[in-house]
Amino acid sequence: MDFILNFEDEDQLSQDRLFTHELPYYRSYQGYMSPKGLSACNVKTIIDSKGDYINEIRVENNTHDEDALSVPKDAANHLVMIHGYGASCGWFYKNLHGLICANPNSKIHALDLLGFGLSSRPAVTYKHDTDSEPDLEVEYDLKDIQQDASKGKKKRKTFATPKSFKVKSSDVLKYMKNQRELVSEVEQVYIDSLEKWRMNNGIERFDLMGHSFGGYMALAYALKYPSRVKRLVLVSPGGVERSPFAVENPRYLALQELAEEDDNDRLPEYLSYQTSHWPGDYSFLGRYTSVKESFKMVWRSRVSFFAMLRWMGPFGPKNLSERNIRKLTRSNTITDWKEIDLFMKYVYNTALKPSFSETSIMRIFDASIVAKYPLLDRLERLQVPKSLWIYGEHDFMFTDCGRAAVKALNSKPGFEAKFDTVSNAGHNLYLDNHKEFNSKVLKFLGWNEAK
Repeated sequence: MDFILNFEDEDQLSQDRLFTHELPYYRSYQGYMSPKGLSACNVKTIIDSKGDYINEIRVENNTHDEDALSVPKDAANHLVMIHGYGASCGWFYKNLHGLICANPNSKIHALDLLGFGLSSRPAVTYKHDTDSEPDLEVEYDLKDIQQDASKGKKKRKTFATPKSFKVKSSDVLKYMKNQRELVSEVEQVYIDSLEKWRMNNGIERFDLMGHSFGGYMALAYALKYPSRVKRLVLVSPGGVERSPFAVENPRYLALQELAEEDDNDRLPEYLSYQTSHWPGDYSFLGRYTSVKESFKMVWRSRVSFFAMLRWMGPFGPKNLSERNIRKLTRSNTITDWKEIDLFMKYVYNTALKPSFSETSIMRIFDASIVAKYPLLDRLERLQVPKSLWIYGEHDFMFTDCGRAAVKALNSKPGFEAKFDTVSNAGHNLYLDNHKEFNSKVLKFLGWNEAK
């Protein structure tokens, strides 16, 4: 097994300072263990012949169950944690000690996905980038939205949707061409790099946690490598809901069949829909009508938001810091300004270098942050029977997505899927209310909770 240790640059230093502050037993190198049997270190695992690597914060509880007859060679429990889009493993800094401290013979692996954080940022290109449409236009009457919003119903702005909408059949056919193939290309980059990391670390099975974009990738990994995943913890996962942008829409597939049969006389000019507010329906519009055209244009052009921050010069870090400080302090669970400063510097320094991963999400999600190949359309193939779908009380994600997923999974024999929420928390629930989050995750995993 090959490892690279400790790059002496700002992102590495920022990572080390953050974890040294949070975990007294953290070292940037392997080998140190605290008197209580806890250790935390930085490991970079090489995953290919080019020297690309996955960055990891590894936390271990090296104590053993007093009732055990022998000391096992490897940890009985492995938990792999995957961050969301634009984030990195350091975003889990408030969770690691609480999850590991009361669990003998356990390891937590907080990973940076390839192209994020301190992991390698290779040059990645996609075959179907140039022969697939970036989006699909949805047509609707603006008056419908205004009438709906004027009724005085207490709806979030994102739910101000028209009664109906339509999509042009010719646009659908263009959109469907190679779209599924492009999604698969993007997913494989992350899924296969995670699998190579697992193989090179000799881990047979593990519990897998993913947040947001990481939740999407966690489930995609579990679909391809089901024998490696014991349980799934999906933390406000992205890409669950169906929508007009779903490539598995039966009406779109039927349209493709007609086109392939060259039966143009039967091709309708438009496909019309009555808008649904349930994320299990392909007519679910979500927040689509509230997304600004300028945002859609940037998304369609695949211009990185992090690139725009870099173009802003000194105003970029200021903008990023202010945004994240608001996130950190809004729940009043993090009040130590030294800690906040260390985290802000870490976030900035790990987002500074350009990466292919900055625009990956724009290939697999629409600008309204719904997946082109929704997770709901894949759950029938999922073979991991136990999963937790957990959201923040004030999450901007549609929590009904989790409910729809749990309902679908629990209809399968032998499956146990659970839906839960964390109070006083938004989308970054593991950070907003880390104690309650940790408690609920530990209970689901059957791990011990610190007394």
